[in-house]
Amino acid sequence: MQSGSRGLREFCRLLGFSRQAYYQYQAHLGQSKLEEDLVIGQVLHHRVLQPRVGGEKLHEMLGPFLEDHSIKLGRDLLFDLLRDNHLLLARRKRKHPVTTNSSHWMKKYPDLIKNITLNRADELWVSDITYIRLTNSKFAYLSLVTDAYSRKIVGYCMHYDLSADGPVNTLKMALAGRTGNEPLIHHSDRGSQYCSDDYVSLLKKSNIDISMTQSGNPRDNAIAERVRLHSSVDMMTPDQAHTKTGAIESRWKKVLKGLAKQPAPVDIDSIPA
Repeated sequence: MQSGSRGLREFCRLLGFSRQAYYQYQAHLGQSKLEEDLVIGQVLHHRVLQPRVGGEKLHEMLGPFLEDHSIKLGRDLLFDLLRDNHLLLARRKRKHPVTTNSSHWMKKYPDLIKNITLNRADELWVSDITYIRLTNSKFAYLSLVTDAYSRKIVGYCMHYDLSADGPVNTLKMALAGRTGNEPLIHHSDRGSQYCSDDYVSLLKKSNIDISMTQSGNPRDNAIAERVRLHSSVDMMTPDQAHTKTGAIESRWKKVLKGLAKQPAPVDIDSIPA
């Protein structure tokens, strides 16, 4: 025993600290290991109830337990602890539906709006379809017709599949609210819904010129994919802008260039009741 004490004393001397510091360090290691075991136990408890709960939420959920046991464990340290114990969750790829299929036999139309300048409402309508996630694997599809001059949604329809029925009903709603018979262009991507006989026939019957994107890139139709952009209509509401004529500050072409560089979420709150 004495030889062991002398060995420990010599070891501490070589490392440059006292035996007391060594014992404190060992006690600290034991306390840390105990705290880690307690935290891992709580993590496993939460994972039984919520198998896919991630590190961010776990840190919040562990808050009361950590406080009750005077354990200081930040978010980064928790992630390190989860990683060391193989408890980090692998990211699951979420499925995103494809709403545009331009590989079809139906007629596609030229782009008529590349150099257009807008001066009134009902001069250019743009159409698009976006998806609304219902569950992890189920979606609904929102069809929109937006007036490019005012940003007002003039037609909309929620549908549970990607048939042409949703867009056709959307177009019918837009046509029902149209006032006047001045020239109007309808612009969309080259998806099968917009090239379908029912949709094209409805546009031609209403004497509306048909325009489509040429690249197949949905960003080319970005103006239809952004529901609310008040800065593009001089901070007016779409209803206010819809009654105006003449050029509006920050007209749609400048906005379109900016939108092509970023995702385009849909603001559901702006859809009329």
